[in-house]
Amino acid sequence: MPRWEVQAICGEPTQVHDTVDVILQPVYDPFRRVVDHLPVAVPKSVWTYNFGSSRLIYFLTFRDGKLAHIETGGYGH
Repeated sequence: MPRWEVQAICGEPTQVHDTVDVILQPVYDPFRRVVDHLPVAVPKSVWTYNFGSSRLIYFLTFRDGKLAHIETGGYGH
């Protein structure tokens, strides 16, 4: 799911933390065998949603503009 769609459903996040992850992308030969790995920078953004003391805090991780992972924390404040 893209960020704009998440924002349309959930609203503005309480906090946004943007970073860059470096991943190793495989390089293939003509026979589709991995011959090397190249470092590639992938934008990462973690959005925090704090809906108050009666609900859990949500951490949504986006990689390259798409929702990749959702975690919950303790109750908000």
